[in-house]
Amino acid sequence: ITKSSNAGLSFGNIIPFTSGFGADPCDCCPDTILIQHDTIVVDYRNAISNVRDLRAGISFNGGNTFSQICNIDTNNWVIANCPSSGAQSILLGDTLVSVYMNGLGAKTCYLSAYLLSQNKLLYEKPLFPIAMSGAENNARIVSSGDTIAVVWEKSIGGAKNILFTYSASGPSGLCQQIDTFSKTMMSDNCINPDVA
Repeated sequence: ITKSSNAGLSFGNIIPFTSGFGADPCDCCPDTILIQHDTIVVDYRNAISNVRDLRAGISFNGGNTFSQICNIDTNNWVIANCPSSGAQSILLGDTLVSVYMNGLGAKTCYLSAYLLSQNKLLYEKPLFPIAMSGAENNARIVSSGDTIAVVWEKSIGGAKNILFTYSASGPSGLCQQIDTFSKTMMSDNCINPDVA
């Protein structure tokens, strides 16, 4: 990463956020960056020996150094090509909450919670808890206080739909109720959602 302190007129040194952690970031999967006070999180898909699970590089000093790598995705998906799909995270206190697609078995979007102070994965679970056919991708997450919203793309009956879940009680309340945004739209091919 590189930072600017003058609204983008100039940028400082380039700081590698995976150095020394045995990382090999996938070069076609998009990374995302999250900044909350002095904590900076960079989500990326790994590619060591073609294991394409998601990780997060963590800085606790405003991005001057990165001291921790979190395995936010432990499905151990091995694929020899690039899925071109990344993750997105939010911070709720000391907990990193992430959404992402993993293709082990089928393309499924997951939710994970990671406790930064203990460097420990608390849980990971599919966003859509009922097993049914249809690939998922492009999950996005946003929060305000304890309220969290997640959207993602899911193939249902040959059409791509945008699904939505929210919680007013933190990440444990997600995936209890799921709605389909795209059912009110004219198109039956809705892709690449985002949420604010």
